Amino acid sequence: MADAAPAVGMGHVSRCSALAAAYDGPARCLAYDAPGPFERDGVAWEPWNGPLSALRAELAVIDGYRFEAVADVAARLPVAIFHDGGPVPANVALVIAPIAGEETTQGGGASAAAGGGAGAAGAAAGAAAG
Repeated sequence: MADAAPAVGMGHVSRCSALAAAYDGPARCLAYDAPGPFERDGVAWEPWNGPLSALRAELAVIDGYRFEAVADVAARLPVAIFHDGGPVPANVALVIAPIAGEETTQGGGASAAAGGGAGAAGAAAGAAAG
């Protein structure tokens, strides 16, 4: 799930697309507030306009500033988040901190520093599975 509102830009989508492209498995990519379906970096995205709490999945990667129910979702399924600063929601399994030098953990969650790519995709899947 990535914030994809026209006013937000495509940064959140691009980061999640990189993970989805590197992940060697099925992924459903949901674009929050997108006006319609689209493709980014070879990854198909479908619009999502419902509340985050309605998300049903085995695990989730969430990237955006406008999501308020991350802790609730993380209480029922493994969640990895991209973290650009500020408080980290409770219960997340993995915090991906793309800001150089940023390292954050909360509630026993794992943390991945800047680096991204397939390593981050593997870390997200591993944290979700473990």
